Amino acid sequence: MQISDHNADEAPTAVAPRIDPGLLVSEGRFAELAADHNPDTQLVVDPAGNIRFVGGNIETLVGLSREEAMAMSIWEYVHPEDFESAAGAFNEATRTTGYHLPTAFRIRGAGDEWIEAEITGTTFDCLEGVWLVIAIRRVRDRDEVIHRRKRIETLIREASTACAAATWLDVDNVVANVLEGLVEIVDGTAISMGWETDGVLSMGAVWPGRYSLPVGASYDRLWSREDLASSLLKVCLDLNELPNSWLRDRMLADGVRAVIEIPLSDESPWGFARIAFRGSAQKWDDANVDLVKVLATTLMSTIWRCIAERNLQAQATTDALTGLMNRSELYRTLDEFMSDRRGSGRVAVFYGDLDNFKLVNDLHGHDKGDDLLIAVADALRSSVRAIDVIARIGGDEFIILCPDIDELNQLDHIRRRIVDSVGKIDTYGVPVGMSLGMALAEVGESSNDLLKRADALMYGNKRASSTRVLFEEHGRVPELVRGHRR
Repeated sequence: MQISDHNADEAPTAVAPRIDPGLLVSEGRFAELAADHNPDTQLVVDPAGNIRFVGGNIETLVGLSREEAMAMSIWEYVHPEDFESAAGAFNEATRTTGYHLPTAFRIRGAGDEWIEAEITGTTFDCLEGVWLVIAIRRVRDRDEVIHRRKRIETLIREASTACAAATWLDVDNVVANVLEGLVEIVDGTAISMGWETDGVLSMGAVWPGRYSLPVGASYDRLWSREDLASSLLKVCLDLNELPNSWLRDRMLADGVRAVIEIPLSDESPWGFARIAFRGSAQKWDDANVDLVKVLATTLMSTIWRCIAERNLQAQATTDALTGLMNRSELYRTLDEFMSDRRGSGRVAVFYGDLDNFKLVNDLHGHDKGDDLLIAVADALRSSVRAIDVIARIGGDEFIILCPDIDELNQLDHIRRRIVDSVGKIDTYGVPVGMSLGMALAEVGESSNDLLKRADALMYGNKRASSTRVLFEEHGRVPELVRGHRR
């Protein structure tokens, strides 16, 4: 694949590739050049000066099909006034193998117009003579490529600033915005990033969202890690050659014609960026691989950092066994509920404790006891409203915080659902139930005092060996006043 030069003042190191172009042509090995995934038009010229292969966007450039273009002499493309300089450049190229710095002259375009073009040549010295691979790019296309590269550089600077300030709460939006910007610059269809840890390939980020994996789907591999890591990038120009997968079907349905993958790092977790193109991919340029790697690596590093921060936050606020809120986070959240005056109702607290839980541990072991606690947590999640909060504050003690209680039947409905859901759990033959106590917050009451009242009512219920909820004031629920908390 042609890697375009963007700065004529910086000459790349000349390397003479050890290949036989004649053999490549006979074997059809120039198929990648025939695609329009880069802005160059390619000509392969044999030692006799015959055009043996035409690739790229030849029809757009000169208005001829590949077959028509190959039937012409290369000199028929050159403006008469530029013939002498073009012949000199050609002769010079045939005397030295390797890459040659770009030169510029006019070539015949569609409709017999003359186009200012930048010509880059690479020569190969073989047994039968010198072969020449020519890359042709319109000067205006070259300027667009340079402008595009500058836009990617600007995006990298903006992304670096945004990523430095990103937290685990907003990292998804930050990454999505950057990916969207890159897709727009290169005129792509979709971009995703993935990484591999312990042999498992996972999607790290994707834009647009419709390319997100459905539940249970795997992030498909197009090339092996070894093949990709040993290359600057890999290109797939025919999606029908890919294995059947959800992603391939998604891309085919969107009209994707080319997919590019770029390895990002040799370190663990090893990652790569994948860009898909619909229709033409002329605005992609292989010379921008370095910038895409910098941008994608910045995003991946930010994602990894935010994942670590999120895990630390989860460890600090979540019960490790059940995934429910832990004691310290419960008190912080309850304080927020108690001080929030924006709601229309009052705060209620359910305090629950399992009956005979110790017997499960004694008879069946602590593993079964842990399984039972997890089942109780799931039952509570299915019993409460979306705005309610559940916490595990001890071995078999659970708290449900219910903000914005306006009607008594709300509490009764929650209580009934809790009792019903917990009653359906498999308790391994042990008669396990849940004793509940409920208290409503009073004006000026502290979170600690509210929980103590609910706790006392729960123990009263436990002594009564009943699954009904005990309320204050001899079983009567205190009056609910709409519009504010009492």
